[in-house]
Amino acid sequence: MTGNNESYILSNNLNYIGALADTANYQEDDDFLAEILAEEKRREQELQELQDEMNQLNQFKMENEHLKDRTLKSGRSSGPASGIPGASQKDLDDLEEILRQKEALAREKRREINKESEEKMLDAKNREIAEQREAKYMAELEKQTNEKKRKSMIRQKKLDSKIVRRILRLKGNHYAVLGFRCQW
Repeated sequence: MTGNNESYILSNNLNYIGALADTANYQEDDDFLAEILAEEKRREQELQELQDEMNQLNQFKMENEHLKDRTLKSGRSSGPASGIPGASQKDLDDLEEILRQKEALAREKRREINKESEEKMLDAKNREIAEQREAKYMAELEKQTNEKKRKSMIRQKKLDSKIVRRILRLKGNHYAVLGFRCQW
């Protein structure tokens, strides 16, 4: 009877340890999914901004066509536009071009601000992940009682960090890291 109780307790402990390991994997998956969702949200915002700009442009075009129709119906094809005394079509075109340039500059500033804030957020997130990873490594290193394995882990970490630095330095030519000499 005691043998059954011991095996039951042992199996429960193993299930608990497996559940803890699964929880750690789920947290990593959640972080990855959060990054993906943030990227999708940013893209949706950009798409919405573009759609808003297109709607404004279409509305402006409709108003401009309405003004043109009114001037054609009144019999004046050139000269001042009705509704704006003393303004010629050339003046209106110049004004329209200036407004478009100002709007483009404002959009560009908004995009830069959004990009900077996203970069700051990503940097903070990356720092947090790196700190967690380092804490996890240090805890694992502290648990290690075998001195040879401990030194081996430290050596492997140094080797891995060199590889990562080499990859980051090459910025896109990952084949060179593997030893391939690709020139395309």
